[in-house]
Amino acid sequence: VGVFGNNAVFSTSALKEKDNVRCVLTVLPAARCFTQNTAISSSIVMHVRSVSTPALQIYSTNSVACAGDTLIFSANSSNAGTVTQYQWRINDVNTASTNGNFSSFKLKDKDQVSCAIQVQNSLCPASGETKSNVITVQIKPTPVVTFSPPELNIASGKQVQLNAKVIGNVVAYNWLPAQLVNDAQAASPTTLPLSANTKFSVLVTDANGCKSLGSIWVNTLNQIFMPSAFSPNGD
Repeated sequence: VGVFGNNAVFSTSALKEKDNVRCVLTVLPAARCFTQNTAISSSIVMHVRSVSTPALQIYSTNSVACAGDTLIFSANSSNAGTVTQYQWRINDVNTASTNGNFSSFKLKDKDQVSCAIQVQNSLCPASGETKSNVITVQIKPTPVVTFSPPELNIASGKQVQLNAKVIGNVVAYNWLPAQLVNDAQAASPTTLPLSANTKFSVLVTDANGCKSLGSIWVNTLNQIFMPSAFSPNGD
């Protein structure tokens, strides 16, 4: 059905699956020595594959985290044939990760994570690089815990108040060992009477759920009895 050309070469981009292509040769009436004025070729049945546009989607279970937390990203491709390599990027700069998953604990606030693939071995691929969506991460700062001085010295059997210096909007304290302080959830608890050197640690949590740990040693010193007078016979 239809006439698409009048020469020995035929080309078209409009073929569909199972279209039949054939050629009809028509002999000019002025020609001599022919038994019929047309000759029909054999048919070619076309198998046409649609062009698949590759797509790449990345996702993460959590794009909001505290500084130092590990974030994990995964990639899912479609219409991409056989993908041999994924190229993960941070702020459009290539990383060393080239498989379907990417993880990092060094991300900073507002870093942008993306991925790209080169399609290979697909029957009708779209050419060029296929890029994923971009995930912008939110990295919350962790609170900072310090002690000044870094250790305390007390007489054996005495008590001392523990004072941590904290930077951040801290909403919870947890002191360890809990049994050796009067209130393990207080900001500045007091120890029970101590008879041995003891390491105290405090885990603080801020309003974003970010945590930080700090520690201080409390050293106990034995009192030395000094007599007030001395006599040769010890009386």
